[in-house]
Amino acid sequence: MIINDTTPTNKSALLMIGIKQLGVATLYVLLSSIILNYFTNRGIVSAVWPGSGLALAVLLVGGKRYLLGVILGRLLINALSSSSPFWLVGATLASVSEVLLGVWLLTRNDKFSLSFTTVSDYLRLILLGGGVASIIGAIIGLLTLILSGFITTDYINNLMRWWMGDVLGVVLVTPLILTWWQTKLKKLTNKQRIETFLLTGITFIAGQIIFLDWFNDSIIIRPEAFILFLPIIWVAIKLDIRATTFVLNM
Repeated sequence: MIINDTTPTNKSALLMIGIKQLGVATLYVLLSSIILNYFTNRGIVSAVWPGSGLALAVLLVGGKRYLLGVILGRLLINALSSSSPFWLVGATLASVSEVLLGVWLLTRNDKFSLSFTTVSDYLRLILLGGGVASIIGAIIGLLTLILSGFITTDYINNLMRWWMGDVLGVVLVTPLILTWWQTKLKKLTNKQRIETFLLTGITFIAGQIIFLDWFNDSIIIRPEAFILFLPIIWVAIKLDIRATTFVLNM
């Protein structure tokens, strides 16, 4: 009776894990496809790679069992972007190596909190989960680009671009997922709802004006990118960490 009673539960748990793995892989492919189509150098190396941040967040929250979803997503996007076997295996190895190193660096002691309760949590994420862990991914990625025949010169620039893309992915995407996953939603008053809507709206429109040339014909003086820090700082002061990570990714 014990076996019969627990077997359906085990099957349901395995099915749910499988669905989550597919969800991770699907989200990885969707994010990566957007980046490859709009923000890449010859369709291969991107200035920002959100997949690195997604992978790190998933493993920090769900554990290493979700590495399978990350691997599947990376293999799929690699197959869609190139038919080179070196690229298929090498780029996947780069992503897997850096995310495993990042998880280990952040969780090897109890100093890092997934809720980002202190500034040091965010600094550890940037320096260890992003800066240090992405080095191994960038090195493997550079070797993969060379073996795949994508580059024959400018090695340092491609190495730095790969590293920067992974670091920015961790800096932007990982806090977004972790803060929205860990932090409980608070009931907002009508005044707070209006304030949240206005601040995020102003930040979004400012970003589009600066980076996508919205209302370009109507603006006499083109605003500089650093101006965007003003509404972001405003959001950080008036709202919470979830809103701040959200506007940083808009």
